[in-house]
Amino acid sequence: MIPPKTFISYCWTSEDHKYWVLNLAKRLKSDGIDVSIDIWHLKPGQDIYHFMEKNAMSSDIDRIIVICDRGYYLKAEKRIGGVGTETQIISPDVYNNVNQEKVIPVVVEKNEQGIPYIPSYMKSRLYIDLSTRDKYESGYRNLVRHILGVPEEPEPELGNFPSWLQENIKEDGQNVNDKKRQEIEIEIIDSNKNIKLLPETESMLDRFLLVFNAHGININEIPFLLPKEFGITLQNFITKNSIISILTNDLIEWTAKTFNVKKSWILGTTDILSSYPYELFGYYKRINRFIARLIDLRNSSVKDLEVNFIKVGSDELIANEDRKGEVLLTLSYNRTIGTNKIADIFEPTHDIWYWGYWRSRFQIKSIIYICEKCSVITNGYEISKSEVENYRKGFPSDFHTKFNSIKWYPEDYVTNPKNQISKDSEEYPLVINYINEQGYMDCLNEILNQHKSN
Repeated sequence: MIPPKTFISYCWTSEDHKYWVLNLAKRLKSDGIDVSIDIWHLKPGQDIYHFMEKNAMSSDIDRIIVICDRGYYLKAEKRIGGVGTETQIISPDVYNNVNQEKVIPVVVEKNEQGIPYIPSYMKSRLYIDLSTRDKYESGYRNLVRHILGVPEEPEPELGNFPSWLQENIKEDGQNVNDKKRQEIEIEIIDSNKNIKLLPETESMLDRFLLVFNAHGININEIPFLLPKEFGITLQNFITKNSIISILTNDLIEWTAKTFNVKKSWILGTTDILSSYPYELFGYYKRINRFIARLIDLRNSSVKDLEVNFIKVGSDELIANEDRKGEVLLTLSYNRTIGTNKIADIFEPTHDIWYWGYWRSRFQIKSIIYICEKCSVITNGYEISKSEVENYRKGFPSDFHTKFNSIKWYPEDYVTNPKNQISKDSEEYPLVINYINEQGYMDCLNEILNQHKSN
């Protein structure tokens, strides 16, 4: 954890008060919290107001502790001196940002009626109470927990609805859920007369929910992440029967598109590679198509775009002329679902590149080179041959479980031979020549220019 940086704003009410604040700063420092305070950081000859303004406005400051005593209260209310300057800077943040946690009022003095001396602009804020000896220790620990983001009672993960809400209702000896599900499935695939439901697959509802769950989204969160035009609320997710009733063709299409999952997989219909949940892209001998997709993603709203090269088996990648050294390719990135839910999205490919075959190897190296030029991270992983099929059938959780550490570095294979980490250095000029001959860089520059003009 990076030590959070905290600025202490206070008033020199008295020498005793100054000494009290100094001891607080020392204890925070000893507990791993970086503290900025005038006693330590304001040197003779420096501008007092500039120091205060810089700390109050700096993006490097994670928290501002406002020590609230009678002296601070009076100067803040009347905008007097350094406290008045800080008040002018801090108060707009407090007023304009309802959820702002950066400014922490710490009360050290109260009036005769027991009302804390808190400036008007912070009166509605929850404060830390260090005003008496019996409250100091618990208040201090509460302050440290807040700064470090470690609550005493962590919020538990969201669970499922209680089982007693999901009891099935029987009608004429048949489960109403099963009857309704059959009607919905028939209605959705009615336009595809030649498609049949696979009897051995899980139900359409289970696959629909699995898509969200596999991307880290709990069933209770789904209604809040769906577009408003669907008109779906939490009430629709009380029972299986209520969920089935809203599984329209449009909703399934939106789900498939959002998570890059095949609609036919959710429906459980027969088609080629039906067991693979993801749409499989193909880029072998279509590097220009890969470039276009890479730039589209890089210029979109997705985050943490990476290209993952997955070597089948643990053997070294050797540039010989046999068809050995199988390599798979997957794009991965984070997409925001709804307003603030982050989901891992994958784009696997159905291609298998052979490192031993020169053309296949040069295409892999071309992709690595282009990623480097576009500042897109490349990772190298390994997988056993027996796991290839399961990898293609998997979801993000499976990927993170299998590939929890990088095994090799693709960028080493397109590094200038003058660099000590360069691999296959004798091939470097040949690869660059191949890239130029195929016009990959021209394609990249053309696509980048199109995006700029748009």
